[in-house]
Amino acid sequence: MIINEKQRANDPIVGCVYLFPVDIESESLVGSNKISVTPVAGKAWNPVYFTPGSAILTTQESTPFAGRLIESKFEMKIPGSSADLTAELERICGRAIVLKLIFESGEAIICGGKECKLRLSTSSTIGPQKGNVVGFVYKSGKDFRWSN
Repeated sequence: MIINEKQRANDPIVGCVYLFPVDIESESLVGSNKISVTPVAGKAWNPVYFTPGSAILTTQESTPFAGRLIESKFEMKIPGSSADLTAELERICGRAIVLKLIFESGEAIICGGKECKLRLSTSSTIGPQKGNVVGFVYKSGKDFRWSN
């Protein structure tokens, strides 16, 4: 059964920004389920433009013999095709990355972290519309934290 703990149907993902783990000065837990991420001086979150309505995060939880397992899947469609877009996708895909997914309500979650290695993958779409599908699959005993 797919559960959407982070994303409710009436609270779509409207923004996505990223940092590389080396660009993080510190991460601080705020309470039991929030995290504050501070970039290194001179670094800032980089925006990723995606087709509105195409970003989705799903979470499935199971309890195998070894304990709690959370599998999260994220996908977004990035429209267009250009040398700049190709260079940006090559820069972020396949590398350790930290994403902040921003919901319409203003809430956000942090996917990945300084020690939590998250990698994006990309695949080109085929058809009359040029673009790319970018996503990740993440398996862990811990879920992503809300951004402070």
